[in-house]
Amino acid sequence: MDRNSKGIAHLFVIIILALAVVGGIGYYAYKNGQIRLTPQQAQPFPTPTKTASPTISEPSKFCNCSWAILSTTNVEFLVTSPSGQQTGYLQAGNSYVNNIPDASYGIEGGIADDTGQNPPSPSFNYFGQNNPQNGIYGLQVISKQSGKYHLDET
Repeated sequence: MDRNSKGIAHLFVIIILALAVVGGIGYYAYKNGQIRLTPQQAQPFPTPTKTASPTISEPSKFCNCSWAILSTTNVEFLVTSPSGQQTGYLQAGNSYVNNIPDASYGIEGGIADDTGQNPPSPSFNYFGQNNPQNGIYGLQVISKQSGKYHLDET
């Protein structure tokens, strides 16, 4: 045999080994459910169904919105919800209460100037509520010192 005929036998051995490896990987994937040989069943075409006519529902007791009250710190305030729950400052007990759902009350600190060239903005009292109950809210403003005050409602 000459030298060229020996090279072809080696090539066939390499090809057969490669096919065996690929076949083994395919068999392993098939057994683990990663490959399916059966065609999937066609999904049935959906049939139209008759929809019920719309009905009138009662309005929601809560609004999908939010609101807030801001004031200078020389006053406190107490917010009363339509159901009688309160959040804010109770003057009688010199304490704070937070009973209105999804609401908060407190003093927010002013924003400082990063450069230090200007004084920070003043602190302010803040009441905020998400998803308030529909109805009329009460607001009691309690003065902590004499002078003017400012309220903002958003």
